Amino acid sequence: MKKTGFILLAGIAAIVLVAGCKKSDEFVNPVYMCNCGVMNWLGSEYPLLGAHYIVPDTANPLSRRYYISAETSLEGELLTHNLNMRLEVDSVTKGVFYVEDDDDLEILVEEINYNDPIDTLVTYMPVDGVVSIAPALLGGTESVQFNLVLKRFYNGSLVGFEVPFSGNLSVNIIP
Repeated sequence: MKKTGFILLAGIAAIVLVAGCKKSDEFVNPVYMCNCGVMNWLGSEYPLLGAHYIVPDTANPLSRRYYISAETSLEGELLTHNLNMRLEVDSVTKGVFYVEDDDDLEILVEEINYNDPIDTLVTYMPVDGVVSIAPALLGGTESVQFNLVLKRFYNGSLVGFEVPFSGNLSVNIIP
């Protein structure tokens, strides 16, 4: 009796293992697939991991602070290598913002690269470019396009070469 029970249990376990083990496509975590835009950085295009917004000035519901992030790991890099941007405007109704002319446009770009033990965090600031916003004044999808020229920000000064940075994002505005 014990032998029959053991054989039956072993048979069920074998069926479960055979049926449960199958080759499938590579797993892509849907949590990080926002389909909310892209970044073009150093000649490559990267899909955004996320795009979010807040209203920083509660007295002005048309003010926006956008946050975006993309994984920019190069081939062979094993540790985290991301690019993040914070973009803030006083009012989306203006539509088009120029880096050189608009004091109400604030942009900060940070490259986080744990593969580089010397420069794990590099901060960039725009020196030229344009940001276009298609506002969703009554709610819905709000789109932002940016085409910027960045320079590294180090010890309070802009240093190094100019770096092109462009892309787009979309967020769902809740009125």
